[in-house]
Amino acid sequence: MSKTVIACFSATGNSLFVAKQLKADRMLTIGKDKEIDEDTEVLGLVFPVYCGTLPLPVRSFIDDVLAERDNSNLKYIFAVLTYGKSMLWARSHLSRALQDAGCVLSYVCGVQMPDCYLPLSRKAVSQDVRDQMLLRAKEKLGKIREDIGEERFEIAGMGLSYRLVGRLMYNASKTGANRLAVDDKCIGCGICASSCPAGNIRIADNRASIGSECLCCYACYHICPENAVTFPGAVGQYAMPENMKGRYR
Repeated sequence: MSKTVIACFSATGNSLFVAKQLKADRMLTIGKDKEIDEDTEVLGLVFPVYCGTLPLPVRSFIDDVLAERDNSNLKYIFAVLTYGKSMLWARSHLSRALQDAGCVLSYVCGVQMPDCYLPLSRKAVSQDVRDQMLLRAKEKLGKIREDIGEERFEIAGMGLSYRLVGRLMYNASKTGANRLAVDDKCIGCGICASSCPAGNIRIADNRASIGSECLCCYACYHICPENAVTFPGAVGQYAMPENMKGRYR
């Protein structure tokens, strides 16, 4: 039986929830784990879509880890992408990034999850909506597990306009400033710092401070037990599907 390894990047817990529904012999944490077992034959990538493309840690994992190893044993690479509104160019960008690393994407599928991206969804979804979305996600993941188990091939095509715009956006993702802030409710517990995939939050004098290398995943906003991390116009926090407090994976 083929050895399957899943490499997962998850800030708010959506992609971790999805990755745990899939079968794997080992799960790696993108951004922390730097090596893929040499005898891996099936590699899965599970991560969220950020601004229609790949999160920087995923791009770095492909460029710095996958591209630097001998991938002759890999016979099947699949990807499951989580998204709030749309995957946009993420599928084609992933395929291109893997090709640049000397790999071929065999299967890619998306799973819609509650949207955690504050610039688009500034009101947290209700518990009922969350439960319904997670139920639909589990149902879809049943089909995805079957497809992956049988090593089916599925790569969705994209229209010319999407390909042209997507090419322009391929190298557009980057870290940058955001409008997150920390107010006086902060007690310096450090949960946000340990949950930040970019290591961009520091605790000093019992107060969190957000730096300039933000990935805009907004895990800190959703996970703060005191609701001390703010974003203009945002109301409520997303109840994560996994117990993510104190860790970002």
